[in-house]
Amino acid sequence: MSRSYKKNPIGKCAPVDAKWQKRSANRKYRRCLSAKDMIAGKSSLHRRFTDPWDIHDVVYRWSKKDAEANWECEERQIKNGTDPAELRWHRTFRTKERFMNYWKISMIRK
Repeated sequence: MSRSYKKNPIGKCAPVDAKWQKRSANRKYRRCLSAKDMIAGKSSLHRRFTDPWDIHDVVYRWSKKDAEANWECEERQIKNGTDPAELRWHRTFRTKERFMNYWKISMIRK
């Protein structure tokens, strides 16, 4: 198994029709290039015509510090009398370790 990790904690949510958007982005790239550029196969030219961030509907950053702050905010709400079943993360994950494991899976591990 690979031991590669993302360098930055970035999450991407692709829309339902992401396949169509990828096709249209590639079509745009192929139509804008000349035959000479296509033969050279320069991958940096692809970035000029299609931005990979445009393919995804939502792109967000969620650092470890932010994730821990979210958990601690819900902990404070529980101490003030809020039911844990009403809170987003405490409803899904019972412990902070499970929550941080979810953060690692979704944001750091590939």
